[in-house]
Amino acid sequence: MSDNQPSQITLPIYYDDGEVIHACESAIMDRYVRLVWTQCVRHVPDDQSFTVHGDMPVITCPECRAATG
Repeated sequence: MSDNQPSQITLPIYYDDGEVIHACESAIMDRYVRLVWTQCVRHVPDDQSFTVHGDMPVITCPECRAATG
C-alpha cells in the first residue's frame, strides 16, 4: 500500500482572472505536482494562484461566493 495520497493546501488560495477574484481549492498530488481549481470549477493556470497574509481579498466571483457560503 502506498502513502502517496494527495494532500490539501490549507491556506486560503485565490485566483484573479482579470475579471473577478475566485476562491480556490488545491491538492499536492506528489512533490512535483500541485493542482489548483476554483470553487466554480475552473482550472487555475500554473503559478497564477496566490495567498494573502493579512486582510483577505473580497471574492467577487458570484459562483465562488455561493459555493463558499
